[in-house]
Amino acid sequence: FSIFIFNTNTNTNHQHQQQNPSKKRSTANNNIFYRNISLFAGPASQKLGIDVAHLLGLNLSSIAIGSFTDGETSVQIRDTVRGKHVYIIQSTTSVDSLMELLFTISSMKRASAKTITAIVPYYGYSRQDQKILLKREPIAAADVARMLEEVGVDKVMCLDLHNDSLRGFFSPKVPVEHLLPGPVAAAYFNEELFDDDLDDLEDMEDMDDTTSIHDGSNETKVKVKEPKEIPEVTVVAAHEGQVARATEFRKMLQKLSGKEIDIAFISKVRQFPGQKHYEPYLVGM
Repeated sequence: FSIFIFNTNTNTNHQHQQQNPSKKRSTANNNIFYRNISLFAGPASQKLGIDVAHLLGLNLSSIAIGSFTDGETSVQIRDTVRGKHVYIIQSTTSVDSLMELLFTISSMKRASAKTITAIVPYYGYSRQDQKILLKREPIAAADVARMLEEVGVDKVMCLDLHNDSLRGFFSPKVPVEHLLPGPVAAAYFNEELFDDDLDDLEDMEDMDDTTSIHDGSNETKVKVKEPKEIPEVTVVAAHEGQVARATEFRKMLQKLSGKEIDIAFISKVRQFPGQKHYEPYLVGM
């Protein structure tokens, strides 16, 4: 019995380190398509940037992000970006990571980059996307969007936004791509739970479970494979607002596995907006 809780998670990994992990130039750099592309990764998304660069057959461009003795953020671009299409991977998981992204975009603009695309796996302050009743508070998600535009970003790519309407905080001149991880996650869980191909490879390497068949003077070993136990799977939405997303994930997982999969959701009944203590209950199981 498996339960998947569909919700947006925060990546809190933050580190200051020099990029460009490999000195060997990739053969992809000889491709015309890649000659005018520079890929950077900030400290908050360093590992993801390395993985993306590996899949593209590129090397991460060199950038140094740190801080001065008084705590101010320091950004130095160490590769030329003049006339290039620049892609910056950086989650805004904290105030520091947000300032690093803003200063990096500003540095690219001042260095004459042709276009600047900010790839933000986790869009910080996205939950502050509206005012609650009469409280005197900012719409922080919109303020972050305005800051990104002001420093010169040309395009923004986000992953699993808290609310898809957040794209409207950007002006029409800055297109926003909202990428959903559902199809990729469904393929992963299908392999983990339902796919027998990986198990077959492991069985071929492990010949302990064999049965010997004697035919006269000959002895033949036959592999005895036990049937894989298929778990009963239920997709659970973390709250009412995630039901649509969980439904799409369930459809994809059903299509890949050919299995019937149930769905449920956790209901959060609050007496007033912003209530922190409440009793959630599960609906659909």
